[in-house]
Amino acid sequence: MSWIRWGIEKAADVMVDFILDKFREKPNSKIEGIKKHIIEVIENKENQGVVVAKSKIQDFNTKSILYVKPGEEAVFINDGEIVGVLSEGKHTLDTANYPFISSMISIISGNQRIHSSSLYFIRTAVSQPLDWGTSLQIRDPVQLISTRVMCRGVYRICIVDSRKFIRYFLGNGWERLEQKELSHLLQDEIRQFIKAYLTECIKTSNEEILGISSKQQILSMELEKIIKYRYIQYGFIIDSFSIAGMNILEENRDRHIIEEAYRKKRVEAIKKE
Repeated sequence: MSWIRWGIEKAADVMVDFILDKFREKPNSKIEGIKKHIIEVIENKENQGVVVAKSKIQDFNTKSILYVKPGEEAVFINDGEIVGVLSEGKHTLDTANYPFISSMISIISGNQRIHSSSLYFIRTAVSQPLDWGTSLQIRDPVQLISTRVMCRGVYRICIVDSRKFIRYFLGNGWERLEQKELSHLLQDEIRQFIKAYLTECIKTSNEEILGISSKQQILSMELEKIIKYRYIQYGFIIDSFSIAGMNILEENRDRHIIEEAYRKKRVEAIKKE
């Protein structure tokens, strides 16, 4: 019955408060060899460039206040399982407000922790712009000469499912991850994906590379559609993908010869006018 469960949870809260009062009377007492701190307020103190941060606070008392900032979520893990996810706002951590808190209570003796769990803060706001860059070595479809093209641009990352992302995150053994570190982890795969897509576009276009380079915005939109949900199984998407530049490197002698021939042809045409 619901009233029986309510009574059990209420009794647990009373017991926790009683034990914590004893800790307050003896502030230097230790639990499992760790100095006990009575935590009243919990919040993420990392900067906005940090995607995931594990809170240093593992033990907190009933009625502690958790502040989750806009653009982030708090994920509670107990015994290797995700037991709760809280969105932005002010949260009073007790079983009446959040039943999952009861799963983190372990009161067996005076040597046991109270509300012991791992707390992670996940930044769900769209990330700062992250750079990407790659080079293509490809034959011009019209001029039939080998050409090297440097491509660059930016993209953003947005975590859309904290539960999926934290499983991916913990599976790699990290406790803190910055946006630039996540970008570094992705850069090889993203670079290869972009390179393969642009190479295929150029091969099948039947246009000069110079003409294709002028269609950066169209290529950006098409690439974003394809790459956006590529990592959805890990709980994040690629957002606001763009190509900022596609530049032909002036290092091919044959291209210089062709360009010079075009220049002379244009000059002769102007003279005849």
